[in-house]
Amino acid sequence: MSVTVEILRETPLIYQDSGYPLETEVGKRYVLDDKMASTLITKRYARAVDE
Repeated sequence: MSVTVEILRETPLIYQDSGYPLETEVGKRYVLDDKMASTLITKRYARAVDE
């Protein structure tokens, strides 16, 4: 399952399944897998949003 999150502040590198880092920008929305989304939300780098 995937979750849409909005980035709230600069994040550490987020690696895609392909092994390449995803360039994130503050204020933009991204669709991430559950595990990555929960990690970013827990550490307050992002918040969950409705699509």
